[in-house]
Amino acid sequence: MELVRCLGHPEEFYNLFRFRIGGKWKVIAKKDQDSLSSSLETCYQYLNQASRSFTAVVQTIGTEIRHAVCIFYLVLRALDTLEDDMTIMEKGPAITQLSLFPLRT
Repeated sequence: MELVRCLGHPEEFYNLFRFRIGGKWKVIAKKDQDSLSSSLETCYQYLNQASRSFTAVVQTIGTEIRHAVCIFYLVLRALDTLEDDMTIMEKGPAITQLSLFPLRT
């Protein structure tokens, strides 16, 4: 069924092909990696641990928004994890503690 829906959008095949061919070699440039703050380095390490496929997508984004996308993904992933965790009886304090760790770029 999924294949039938994809056939209705041939431009997606082109974009997927372009990403698979060129996207997997495009990574954060060495000079950009050297200039990352320790907080951003930690963010990218967590991003790689959380989702390798999304890491590849983030690395293809332009430099002006790459860091913001990385940070927002991690924050939303943390909130989603808190929301899905049925063992947390009172979620308010756990969510409040997220603000105790400000990220500096």
